[in-house]
Amino acid sequence: MALLLADQQRLDPAGLKGLVLAIAAASPDEPETDALEWKGALDLSGRRARFQIARTLLAFGNRTVHQAQRTFSGCAYLVAGVEPGNLCGVAVPDPATLENALDAFIAHGHPSWRLHRVEVEGVTVAVIEVMPPTDGDRICCLMTNHDSVPAGRIFVRRQGQTREAGPEAIRALEERHAARAIAYQQQTHALASQQLTLEQERAALERKERTERDAPSFTSGRIGDEGFVHVPPNEVHGIVRNTGRSAATVTDTRLRLDPSGSYPGAGVAVYGRGVARDLGIPFRVGDGDHALLRYTHPNLCELAQNSGPMMVELLFEDDEGQRWRQLLVLRRSAADQEGHHRWTVRDNESERERLGGRLPEASRSAQP
Repeated sequence: MALLLADQQRLDPAGLKGLVLAIAAASPDEPETDALEWKGALDLSGRRARFQIARTLLAFGNRTVHQAQRTFSGCAYLVAGVEPGNLCGVAVPDPATLENALDAFIAHGHPSWRLHRVEVEGVTVAVIEVMPPTDGDRICCLMTNHDSVPAGRIFVRRQGQTREAGPEAIRALEERHAARAIAYQQQTHALASQQLTLEQERAALERKERTERDAPSFTSGRIGDEGFVHVPPNEVHGIVRNTGRSAATVTDTRLRLDPSGSYPGAGVAVYGRGVARDLGIPFRVGDGDHALLRYTHPNLCELAQNSGPMMVELLFEDDEGQRWRQLLVLRRSAADQEGHHRWTVRDNESERERLGGRLPEASRSAQP
């Protein structure tokens, strides 16, 4: 049966007394554990007795972190002066005397331990508490020879007994020692990945801002009469200007009437007041250059009576292959010199949006 003891936390002074009483009250066949061993005496007079104590402490120090955390918050206890059914007590040595006695076998701090003097029912019991192992701890090994046991031998706890470590146990201790370096390496890698992600996001944002800043943008033209003119019976034409920092290749343009529909158009870049020829789609407009847009459709004859607003829709690409859409709002203005109805572009009402990356070659070649 298990000891009548709560073993989930490290033991405080009251808990140490409870441990001693639980051992004394246990049945004779109560097994020791990977974190608990008891002895009726604490004999430091002989080298063999000191070796047996050191051997147990070394084994406690060689538990894996996962194994140790199952009980006593990772601590382990060697109790001298009590056995199941026998609370006999011992003469507890001075901590310095005990350290000197074990110094030949245990390297300082490997493992780290502490001696407690526990008074229970008029007797004194010695409890050696071994601190919890942590990731990064080195293997605790025997520092000097003892009889046929050579220095460097490694001991571990298995099923409540102290044994020499086999290959699997040594590999587990190697992994314990490497765990901190691996965790640091993983943390460093994660931080580097986060930094790279931040740099990529920042670079993407800068590219986006630069793309937005330098993108083509069409506004009112500055050649000839401003605005778009209705030439009866079925034509509308007007001049726009690319005020962006990048050239634009216009892939489509439509005149949208409110509410009677939209009509495809054509265009061409113009560089003065001469006659514009070869209107078509697509066409290229350099930054700062003008373009003539023309729309011809039988339904445009209705504009003779239309005094409402219209919109010009432009689809275009910049030199980096980014696709854009822009709507220019046209509002009725005074007639031109020949008396034709005229609509002027309201730049402050214009809307532009980016549609995505470069068009596939098949789509581009399919443009009219």
